[in-house]
Amino acid sequence: MKRKFKRIKQIVAVFLFIYPLFCCKDFLTIDLPKDQLVNANVFTDEQSAKAALFGIYGDGLSQNPLGGTWEIALALSADELQTQSTDANYMQFQTNEVLTDNSQLDGIWNALYNVIYQANSILEGIAGSSGLKGQVRDQISGEAYFMRAYAHFLLLNAWGDIPLILTTNYQVNQAFPKEQKSKVYRQVLDDLQHAYQLISDEYQGDERVRPNKAAVAALLARVYLYLNDWESAAAYATEVIKNPAYELSDIESTFLKESKETVWQLMSVSRSNNTVITAQLVPSSTSSVPTMTLRRGLVQLFEGNDRRFTSWVGRNIAQGEEYFYAYKYKVKTAATKQEYLIVFRLAELYLIRAEALVHLQKLGDAEKDLNVIRHRANISDVHATSEDQLLTLVSEERQRELFLEGGHRWFDLKRTGNVDKIMAEVNEGWEPYKQLWPIPYNQLMANPFLAQNDGY
Repeated sequence: MKRKFKRIKQIVAVFLFIYPLFCCKDFLTIDLPKDQLVNANVFTDEQSAKAALFGIYGDGLSQNPLGGTWEIALALSADELQTQSTDANYMQFQTNEVLTDNSQLDGIWNALYNVIYQANSILEGIAGSSGLKGQVRDQISGEAYFMRAYAHFLLLNAWGDIPLILTTNYQVNQAFPKEQKSKVYRQVLDDLQHAYQLISDEYQGDERVRPNKAAVAALLARVYLYLNDWESAAAYATEVIKNPAYELSDIESTFLKESKETVWQLMSVSRSNNTVITAQLVPSSTSSVPTMTLRRGLVQLFEGNDRRFTSWVGRNIAQGEEYFYAYKYKVKTAATKQEYLIVFRLAELYLIRAEALVHLQKLGDAEKDLNVIRHRANISDVHATSEDQLLTLVSEERQRELFLEGGHRWFDLKRTGNVDKIMAEVNEGWEPYKQLWPIPYNQLMANPFLAQNDGY
């Protein structure tokens, strides 16, 4: 009886830990007692601690807004996607005229900071608990560090300077100003190095839905690429590429959940779909107008025999017009779970290393990596005669390979300094300040120390 009562108390503690994270709209704006949200009872054993951790991977990331809205908003902001919908929220991203009261904008901000809050809660809870020890404690702590770094990294690249949140204390969080990108990046790298030391080489379970050390290395490679640390980017990318657990899959099976190309993926907790993004991108029939269509410039970038185009791009003829749409994820229903949302996959690591090697003046090696990706797509090798030409080829290959995945194109345009040139061709009203989204209105009202981004 005592054991049963103890288990009931632990379940209740987990519920009290998770419930506020999903019911509160603006976690930075709600003033609740700190000890009500971080309860050491949640972390008395492995099962209860995992329940807290899984909240991040479930509603925190795999569902809306980050399971679909995030990718779509970023692709609309760039030169990848255009909407046929009259939804004003999406149209604002497409025209780069995002208003501060945009509900999608607010939802993305809140989702990412909720991930950070949950990660902080786990780290604080484990620090105050003696119930978890050894590898289990290290693994869960490492995953929390990883997720906090990942969320801050995404926020940085969408908004620029942002609040750096390292506590669950609402009184403190409500008064946080924006920190410079350089300081937040230092914290991201610090968190990832902690995660790298703590997380196991092996996946926890039969699927790749919880990050392992290779996932940490993949994010480190991406972060160092964005920071122009070419040596480190190449080194971490190489670590994943040389890992025998990963190999480039056939084009047709790249986005299936069993793909050996996947480094880390998110399983949808919804009973109505495999991935949230599929419901928004794939039309209901072969004769209907897709809600979201690929821009002509992206479609024309594919060579005629590119297998990625035939497999990953859908085509509809509707009302006498031809429409192309993203078709990487194909399963709209949830009758069987065949596809999970991929966050990191091996192809990106080849492209990261190729770009880094160009900057390191190792053009021959960079060409080899680029051609590995092109071979898989059934297109011919490239041979560049200069560094600039090879960088252009890498950029184009990233467009073809990574379209509609995680905002790669939007972030690439900004980090390479090409955003003004490209976006001025897409939208007549383009101005440089629009490369950063505005801080949501609700956040400005809740935090008097939070300054709006320039131009808004």
